[in-house]
Amino acid sequence: MKEKIKAIAFLLLGSNLRANFRVKKISKREFLTILNLHRVQEYDGSSYKPLEPSIFSELLNYLKRNFTLTTFGNLDKITAERKFNKPLLIISFDDGYRDFIEITVPLLFAHKIKVNQNIIPECVESGLPPFNVLVQDFIGKCTKNQLKNLVIQGFGSEDHLNSRSLLGFQVSNFIKNKSYAEQAVLKDTFMSYISSMEEFKASPMMTLD
Repeated sequence: MKEKIKAIAFLLLGSNLRANFRVKKISKREFLTILNLHRVQEYDGSSYKPLEPSIFSELLNYLKRNFTLTTFGNLDKITAERKFNKPLLIISFDDGYRDFIEITVPLLFAHKIKVNQNIIPECVESGLPPFNVLVQDFIGKCTKNQLKNLVIQGFGSEDHLNSRSLLGFQVSNFIKNKSYAEQAVLKDTFMSYISSMEEFKASPMMTLD
């Protein structure tokens, strides 16, 4: 029953009629929309599922039809000149995943769209994604026994083993709500646990190499 209700909700909230209504509302109030994305890639097993390239391409077509796409660097100029008749929108990518260079950039070139990219220096240096994403990668890709033996201190993961996607989402939120000091302790324990698992591959990041 819950799944049916969820499907109906997604259908209603994601309908063209509702989307068009929201775009008109944004335009009327002259809001600036910032669309924040992370990864564009075919599904790779992570519980933190990336956006499929074909869907991303469709999204770009939709945004071009309904918004004036700009960047933070061009925002002052375009708002001063007022040379736009559709609401403003900035596409922004977070963290600095390698698929941005390998997959996203070619699609952006094809659509002639510029975007914002935020990178995390620590991730560039280590080649590893943010800790919460690293754990989500592991949850999606590890074996059942490895998942069963995973311990995130303070989180009762045994209650959610039936859904890796849900588990990854909840563990990620749990980690992000911790202080940096607490995250460091959790990360040290986690890295020790996976240190011998050479088969595990985390989401690749942009690096200086």
